[in-house]
Amino acid sequence: MYRKAVATEMLLTIGVLIAVGIAMIQIKSVFYGEQDISKEEVVNQFARDIDSIIDKCSSTTGDTSFDYKPSIKKYKLEIKDNVVTIKDKLTNKTAQFVKVNVKLKDTIVIDSKTIHISKVEDNVFILGRCLEAGEECSSNFVCCNKYCWGDPIFICQEQCADNDVRAADDESCCSGFLNKTTGLCDVAPFCPSGRVCVGAPEAEIVGGEDCCPIYKPVCTGGHCCPSDKPKWCNSPTSGDSRCMNESEYDNDCESIGICSGPLPDHFDWRNVDGKNWMSPVKAQGSCGSCWAFAAVGSLEGTYNIEYGDSNINPDLSEQNLVSSCCSAGDCEGGWHNSAFMYIKGNGIVDESCFPYQSSNCISGRTCLCRCENGICSKPCYCELCSNPYMKIKLNDFYHIAGIDNIKRALVCHGPLAVALSMRVWNSGSYSCVPARADHAVVIVGYDDGGGYWIIRNSWGSNWNGDGHFKVKYGECHIEEYAWSVYNLSG
Repeated sequence: MYRKAVATEMLLTIGVLIAVGIAMIQIKSVFYGEQDISKEEVVNQFARDIDSIIDKCSSTTGDTSFDYKPSIKKYKLEIKDNVVTIKDKLTNKTAQFVKVNVKLKDTIVIDSKTIHISKVEDNVFILGRCLEAGEECSSNFVCCNKYCWGDPIFICQEQCADNDVRAADDESCCSGFLNKTTGLCDVAPFCPSGRVCVGAPEAEIVGGEDCCPIYKPVCTGGHCCPSDKPKWCNSPTSGDSRCMNESEYDNDCESIGICSGPLPDHFDWRNVDGKNWMSPVKAQGSCGSCWAFAAVGSLEGTYNIEYGDSNINPDLSEQNLVSSCCSAGDCEGGWHNSAFMYIKGNGIVDESCFPYQSSNCISGRTCLCRCENGICSKPCYCELCSNPYMKIKLNDFYHIAGIDNIKRALVCHGPLAVALSMRVWNSGSYSCVPARADHAVVIVGYDDGGGYWIIRNSWGSNWNGDGHFKVKYGECHIEEYAWSVYNLSG
């Protein structure tokens, strides 16, 4: 989450929450610990982070799993009777908090690089590692190989459970359905919404619907794919159409516009064939909405490119994202890839329909959530205009990894939304920070001679001269969170 990504006269320091994937009803996210704080405060920040993740788990609908990477290397985390105690073993400082209305399982985690926090029904589990086959389990979430079943004690298994076998949850059953009355795996009477895939040749008829089987649960591109290869590619660079994993797709799927052939040494969408294909730079103001401006900036430029007219310059509404309960974020930060997911399903309106206010809600609009004295207590959906001038949807967006792949996606398709871990000054200079992502921006070009990316910021067209700055290849994790959008409509 890019918090408080705001242009100031001083420097920018922001924490991070990055979503890395959604699979069926299991939402997996990564919280990276605040690392730019004093040693005296680090254990308290650790405790606040864990407290916040537990709250997020308990408030999320469905079973949920998060990974947290603590900034403390030597620590002990203990949960006993809903009391959470964290000790920094290097400083001997301790932080403690109590959770109510949450069922925390007693546990001890010591020096784990990653802490796994999962909610299954009403129970919250905190583990320092996943459990191997043969170890006692209580849900598929805690097993490295996912399956948890057995009688009378559930243990982690390498294979899913057949029908009429006692299991911990739906995901541990080969059928994908646990009969809650009998506690046994059974034939599913309906297709889970995440596995409905109309017309997919791999689908089975379940409850009268085309349903992806449990071993190919992901519906993508009109096909059912396995979880480890969740993307369907119609036109691979070699071989037949097939499901691909992330790296295969990024490198071998022609459908995302990764063209072949040599790349130019210098490229900039502000000057291609003598034309500027990017929309004007905007300013996010005193709202941590950089994630929304990065998403919209890449969409606007890509729209010009796909429709072959550098003068269209659609002016899309960042406020539509900030205010619309799209789970992508608000003025306290958010995710550009989650914004793309919202736009793919709902579209985004133009600026005149939903003007930017640099706040979570718009004054004078009817908010459909709790507001007091015109101030919204949380991000809320505010009424859109009845007839927007333009509403755009995107059909596809993909994570692009690696310098060369990002260049190809940029040249062959359009600008990319990315995240940085840095502090930026008004001069355009910057320094990297330990956190993995703080600020979202748009890559509009690159220069191999200087070894840098050309970056569009969201602090106004006069910032640093023209609203842009340069970031060296490989610095500040810039190549880790690049997303390419394409196939826009509207």
